[in-house]
Amino acid sequence: MKKRLVAPLIGLVIAFALPTYAQQKDLADPQTTQKILALIEALNLAQNNNDAAAVAAFFTRDGVFVTLEGPIIGRQAIQKWFTDVYQWWHPKNSIHKVDGNVVHSIGTAGNELWATGEWSETGQGKTGEPIPIKGHWFFIFVREADDWKVRVTGGNVTLDSVILINKSFAPQPAATPSPTASPGTLPTYAQQKDVADPQTTQKVFASFKGWDEAFNNYDTAAIAAFYTRDSVFVTTGGPIIGREAIQRWYADLLQRVAPKTASVRWTGMPFT
Repeated sequence: MKKRLVAPLIGLVIAFALPTYAQQKDLADPQTTQKILALIEALNLAQNNNDAAAVAAFFTRDGVFVTLEGPIIGRQAIQKWFTDVYQWWHPKNSIHKVDGNVVHSIGTAGNELWATGEWSETGQGKTGEPIPIKGHWFFIFVREADDWKVRVTGGNVTLDSVILINKSFAPQPAATPSPTASPGTLPTYAQQKDVADPQTTQKVFASFKGWDEAFNNYDTAAIAAFYTRDSVFVTTGGPIIGREAIQRWYADLLQRVAPKTASVRWTGMPFT
């Protein structure tokens, strides 16, 4: 069985000292914030119980879990992914720290939320030794009736965590990457209800191409222009929030490295 490095979802959140609701326009109201913190705490319990079905139940039917191997799409696929993971990795003491204990609203309708933070947990190595790992995560939640579900989540793992995993588990051969879809092989608009129309999809592809060009030209202002004013860019050092901060991050990066031929590719996931 191919062993996967799990970027875990779940954590125990201490829900106190929340910012005043009126301090920021994009903050979720206190009652909603408490619901999200309670949801994350329940997800943590499911993770510590190694209960793949319980973890998957927190996702929407078409939820997306962005793993280090690529996106896992749909509640059933997510459950299978965790079922496979729990056969070799048994996480305990999972903790998520929500940045500032703050949950943000998306738009004005109040039906979508986002949050970022740090995570940590301890698993068992190949011979049963404890392996503490950590990283950063993001969540996008959507309202379903009176409940909230995870629509998209993902995260990263710190380099020292990867080293600990690799020391215990023998590296596995890299999987053969799936062929990258091209504009000529886009999914038919009528095939899926949540697929963007062809014109919008082509605009997104053009945006990717523009980002590639800006990055290869080391044009940090042009790179930052692709983000919204209050965008969130989750890096291995934590989330970078806001267009200006993102531009500074890229400026610092490009002073230290000189990348070429950057390319953002679509992996077959529809734009929604």
